[in-house]
Amino acid sequence: MVPKIYDKSIKNKQHDTQVVISPIYDDSFIILKKFGSHTSVITPFVRYDDDSWDSDFIVSENRLFRIQNLYSNIQSIASYTISIDKITFNCLKDFPVDVFPAEAATGWLHFNHTSITTKNENDKKSTIVNQIDDRIVFEQIEDAEIEQSGIYEMEFDIPTKISFQAKDLKVFPVIFDRGFALTIADEKKATLYLTLNDVNKLYAGVTSQSELNNLIHNVFPLFPFFSCNVNEKSANIFLKNIPGFRTFLENTKLTKAMLRFRYYFNDPKTCNCRVIGK
Repeated sequence: MVPKIYDKSIKNKQHDTQVVISPIYDDSFIILKKFGSHTSVITPFVRYDDDSWDSDFIVSENRLFRIQNLYSNIQSIASYTISIDKITFNCLKDFPVDVFPAEAATGWLHFNHTSITTKNENDKKSTIVNQIDDRIVFEQIEDAEIEQSGIYEMEFDIPTKISFQAKDLKVFPVIFDRGFALTIADEKKATLYLTLNDVNKLYAGVTSQSELNNLIHNVFPLFPFFSCNVNEKSANIFLKNIPGFRTFLENTKLTKAMLRFRYYFNDPKTCNCRVIGK
């Protein structure tokens, strides 16, 4: 194993929002966004046999620069390891175990992180104190359970014509107060990951005006499924009641859910929706 290498020069090249997608695992990604004094993070999680937790996020070695960017923002809770052909990243170091669902083995977590540096009055040594505000967590629903139950997946016709076509990979993240929307489009397909705080109300969450602009300009052209209640400072985001959609979600008996919408550009009228987290 090669020890981690951190290039300090990348600090001047960072963006407030970063997304890294793993080509190794399905539905695996990390989103990071800086909001003033805190950093908002969405990460996968895995429980190990010793009841420790890890992001277990794996990318190819050519993603080193992106991993270094992530690491530079949350160094006090993150680490990464470089092997011959892959990089493994973790941002759940020394995390409070009560954040995770008791029976969950894998899933996704949204949390806010703030680090404060304090000095000991006696020896003047600096100590970093991590503050973790867990926003929402989803336990992964395994593919076998989805396929056997028949209640976590549906197809529907998109009522609006999709004219968007991606030549290169496009990634559009939107962070809610609790949860997120992540749109990924390549030349073949478009995928939307969306969390619902309240399944019964089709309620996704509240977001800022800047995030709303991102939703309108980048996500709506690919997934015209949303309605918004807007005020001067923020917006409440809901899913539109696509025919049959509310009944579909009611059958899952879930109060919150993580959804994955997907369609292919050679047949953009037919969209698949799968509930992948609960």
